Amino acid sequence: MVGDVVITDSVVLEAGQNLTAGSVLGRVTETGKYKLSALKDADGNAIDDGSQVPSAVLLVDVDATDADKNAPVLVLGEVDEGELNYDASWDVASLKFELRKMSIFVKQSI
Repeated sequence: MVGDVVITDSVVLEAGQNLTAGSVLGRVTETGKYKLSALKDADGNAIDDGSQVPSAVLLVDVDATDADKNAPVLVLGEVDEGELNYDASWDVASLKFELRKMSIFVKQSI
């Protein structure tokens, strides 16, 4: 999934999620917990809790359905576009642009 230079960290995933490796995460400002980054909720309303800003990529599958869970994430480096999992409110071009601001570089699958 990643290139030669990577920096990882550990974050807390917000309960209520079952995410796979490659999930693009955003940080909820109020709690500091991470969840799948999305621009809009299921009703089409803009999300403004901070998690709409993609800032990390989950490195392993994590089931946080019942409780918050610690999880390893990529915070700097290169990822393969084909291995990313992201909310449908994102398009690839916009996601690549936003992740680049965080020094996460999305490379096209070969």
